Amino acid sequence: MSEEVEGYGVMTEDALAPLFYIQQHLKAPKNQYNKFGNFNYRSVEGILEAAKPLMNEVRCVLVFQDEIEVHGDRHYLKATAILKRITGEVVEQTTAYAREAESKSGMEVAQVSGSSSSYSRKYALNSLFGIDDSQDPDTQDNSKKTEKKPPAKKSAPPSTPPKKAAAGTWTFEKVIEGEGLPPKTVDLFLKERAEAAGVTVEEKKKEAMEKPKSFVNAFKKWVEAQKEGNKDE
Repeated sequence: MSEEVEGYGVMTEDALAPLFYIQQHLKAPKNQYNKFGNFNYRSVEGILEAAKPLMNEVRCVLVFQDEIEVHGDRHYLKATAILKRITGEVVEQTTAYAREAESKSGMEVAQVSGSSSSYSRKYALNSLFGIDDSQDPDTQDNSKKTEKKPPAKKSAPPSTPPKKAAAGTWTFEKVIEGEGLPPKTVDLFLKERAEAAGVTVEEKKKEAMEKPKSFVNAFKKWVEAQKEGNKDE
């Protein structure tokens, strides 16, 4: 064991010392690129690849537990990430949820569950290792690759107050154009959300105009879930 690891008190009785060491040294860049949404993201595999050498140093293992929970008529996949010492003691554990869609185009039922599992596991790992998936230092690792891509940085127009949007300054089409979002993919996303909520697509567009930043974030998470679902095939 290196002197640096010993300096963190990993082998002492400090319960969270191994987790503290991993969080301080983990580098998990967003090295996956989504062509549909035009953004970079990190995957479960990428986080684990970066974390395993650190877990080896502090003599810990990571265990996942997946459960299905039903709330009303909706099914949620609950993923729990558990960091344990090799002696069996639990260091820390975190939980994240992902709602299973009733169906997804081109996907079998098992693949829908697999997609939800990947999504919830990733966010459980984010919570466990202290990874901020919105803005974090790791994004700088991708700066050279994505320097020419992010029209997503043009997020000022969607943050325009709803009053200006109502006055005709912005339309829904201008919002998605300003964010560099692919219109056809946005249409699929809106249709799926409208069907799930039992409302019309136009109502969902109106809702998006009222809270554009929330809409853009939700869209990007949806596209990422689609991407991970396709990888599970």
